[in-house]
Amino acid sequence: MTFDIPLNDTSSAGLGITLKGKTSIVDGQSIDLGIFVKSILTGGAASRDNRLRPNDQILVINDSSLINISNLEAATILHEAVRR
Repeated sequence: MTFDIPLNDTSSAGLGITLKGKTSIVDGQSIDLGIFVKSILTGGAASRDNRLRPNDQILVINDSSLINISNLEAATILHEAVRR
């Protein structure tokens, strides 16, 4: 599923989610699995929208794919999106 969650009047509060990067160890090497919703903050756009859930994976933000990139690269994209 794809959710477009507008910030509307909550731009100062942002989307209102906390995120976590998941990793796995395969053959002794750490493999990044993606960026996931850790929690939904009350009062933010995501809370009011009510479709995101903890452990949902964030796949795209502002037309930038977070698939098959490192968690560090994904974090950079997320930080840039917040600055817009």
